[in-house]
Amino acid sequence: MSQSAFLIYTRTYNNDYQFSVYPSGIAPSINSSMQKIILEATKSIDTLEQNQVRRVIYSAKGCVLAGMVAFLKQLADGCADGANLFVDAKGRSIYAFVGLVFHTKQAAAPQINKATLWEGFKKYMFPVWERTSFEPQQAEYEDFTDIKTSNKPTGEEKVGGKSFYTINGDDSEVFDYYLTRAAQGEEVSFCSNIVDFRVIKDTAFNIITTTPNLIGRAKRELLPHNQPSDKHRLQREYVNNHWDNLVLDYSCDNGWQCNFKHEKYSQSISIVERLFQSLREAFSPKSQGLKHVNKQTGANIGISLRNNRALNSNRSSEPRKYRIMIWEESNE
Repeated sequence: MSQSAFLIYTRTYNNDYQFSVYPSGIAPSINSSMQKIILEATKSIDTLEQNQVRRVIYSAKGCVLAGMVAFLKQLADGCADGANLFVDAKGRSIYAFVGLVFHTKQAAAPQINKATLWEGFKKYMFPVWERTSFEPQQAEYEDFTDIKTSNKPTGEEKVGGKSFYTINGDDSEVFDYYLTRAAQGEEVSFCSNIVDFRVIKDTAFNIITTTPNLIGRAKRELLPHNQPSDKHRLQREYVNNHWDNLVLDYSCDNGWQCNFKHEKYSQSISIVERLFQSLREAFSPKSQGLKHVNKQTGANIGISLRNNRALNSNRSSEPRKYRIMIWEESNE
């Protein structure tokens, strides 16, 4: 059994949204960071479709917070008991974050589902529901059933330091996996079902489930303009690390030629050959170097010849070879 305590952010029939229930004995700094992450998870709450919830995990300094953001009607999941808690005095639908807090020193994470969270919400909020004012309540730790072991979900896509998954049903598979990782002491910041790109763009969560279209948009917009894709980065690193294999040939008859052949690194060769195309057009024997904008990546590519003195000598019909170094520079 796992020892956990409830943390609830919601409003009542008469009172505005506030942190209504929080665990006893939580350090103020941890409590503050948990509150910030909960407010982050409630952004664009109106984008949740019927019967959808957002699952949230946040772990730091040995504490784990895990639960759901949902409109109370969805959290109740058809349970008739407590239907009077769904709206406020003006008839507006009420949402809440309802979750459990536990410490990583215990053996396992608690099993978290709608039924468990709804029962906890009713336990703490029903007695104060119609009061005109009330003070936040402290929740004591209690036993919960342990979560079952979960395998790592497939379909992870990394973009700009974040991990993205396509929304799949209620996202319980992704949630359970990262909840287990958090219980083992790993720092996790997870939120499911974010379908507003403005939230994705600015969110503090580093593991997200969303739509395929928004994952594609994230790939286009979240990567810095001057950051190459993984493919181009690996090609560039090979060129940088093996520049001694790049030989620049010059002769009066043939002009500048690329002499770099290696079947295994054909992709790297294509980058070099595009570069030398510009060299043939823009480089003269008296040049000390050239900066050329690579139209493929938008980055500046610098070229440094290792034998500049030879370049300044008189032309000869004898072929010459010059080794070069290639690098990419930031546009900043």
